[in-house]
Amino acid sequence: MMENPDSDPSTLTITTVGNYIVEKTVSNGCSNHTELISVERYGETQTNPIIEYFNQVNGDSNPDNNIQGEIVTCSIDGNSMPNIFLCGTSDSAFIQLGITDAQSITWQKLDESSCNEAICGEVSDDCANTDSNWTWTQEAVSNNFTITESGKFRVVIAYEGGCFSRFYFNAYQNTLDIPEPDSSDIICDTDGSIRVIDLGPGYGYQLFDVANNTITIPFTAGQGPNFDITTSGTYKVQITQLDSINWGSNSQ
Repeated sequence: MMENPDSDPSTLTITTVGNYIVEKTVSNGCSNHTELISVERYGETQTNPIIEYFNQVNGDSNPDNNIQGEIVTCSIDGNSMPNIFLCGTSDSAFIQLGITDAQSITWQKLDESSCNEAICGEVSDDCANTDSNWTWTQEAVSNNFTITESGKFRVVIAYEGGCFSRFYFNAYQNTLDIPEPDSSDIICDTDGSIRVIDLGPGYGYQLFDVANNTITIPFTAGQGPNFDITTSGTYKVQITQLDSINWGSNSQ
């Protein structure tokens, strides 16, 4: 965003990072000049660190540290917004930033009742809620943060001299309480089994081989909550609400 409150064409207030072209036009016969100015955030962190951590843990070879979620794009400014999914009432997502040049890192949650739509606009899911009339509640001051509930969040990275950067993310929680599955081991010629109990209708199930990082039985197979295990190993049962996004997982 660009602002020119004093109407002086030689000055301009910049509130958004990016590359800007300044065209200097003279009327005394001298050559015009064009200058390219790059505006960056203060500090080493130039892009949303939540997205970087999300891609890092979901892109490594260890499926146990994966974070459920998605990256969406704001239709207004084109910025990316990370959405974190918590799968069940006891699920959590650990975020570790590893930022070393900040003076402090503060995690805040939006009070969605603190401002009305006429003043702040509608609470957005895909775009950052940046209106200054919103109230944000401090959750923690730490390099790391554990998400345990749904909400609109932001992390404020402060530096010496008063400079700071804000990055936004959302969390969504499915309140389904996924119980520990019943399971039995393979004994001689008797297959093992995994059975998810007490969920009722409306859910789909998928069997995932953790060691081989492969899907053994996909959601599309339409299999119920019972799985026969013929090969020893470590398995995860992934659970989805039918006609919905993939929310949950449980493992043997």
